[in-house]
Amino acid sequence: MRASVYLLIVGAFLLCITSCSKPDKTDSKNAILQKIEPTCLVSQSACKIMTHFGELSVLFSEKKITPESEFSILVGNDKFNENFKVTGFIEGKSMYMGKIPLFFSNEQQLGYHIAHTMLGSCSDKKMIWVIQLTVEPLLDNQHKEHYSIEFTSIRE
Repeated sequence: MRASVYLLIVGAFLLCITSCSKPDKTDSKNAILQKIEPTCLVSQSACKIMTHFGELSVLFSEKKITPESEFSILVGNDKFNENFKVTGFIEGKSMYMGKIPLFFSNEQQLGYHIAHTMLGSCSDKKMIWVIQLTVEPLLDNQHKEHYSIEFTSIRE
C-alpha cells in the first residue's frame, strides 16, 4: 500500500514537472524586435556616425523618449558587419544622474546591435542626455572608437 501511494505521488510530481515548460523566449523576443521601427529623433545630435566599419546608424525604437518608459537604441547599417561589438552608457548632460549602462545584443536578422533601456525621471521636464558609444573590432587589434550622441527626453 505504501509503495503504491509513493509511486502515485512520484508519478504526479513527474507529470507536473514535464507538463510545465518555459515559454519560448526566442519567439517573444523576435515578435518584439519585429515591431521596432528604427527612427532618428528630432532632438538627436547625430543619426549616423562614420567609423572604421563604415557608416553606422544610431536610431531609437520610439519617436519620443519619456522617462520611466522602456525604449531601444539600435546601432548598425544595412550591410551589417558582425565583426564588431558595441558597448556604451547614457548619462545626463543637463543634470548628472549617474551612468546608465547599455547592454547591446547582436541582432543579425535586423542588421543592428540593440540595447533595451529606460531613463530615470528628473525634476526637469526636458532633459538632455548623452549616449557614450564604443565600437570595437572583434577580429583584429584595431583601436576602439568612441562616439557621443545627444538626445532629449520630455516628461509628460
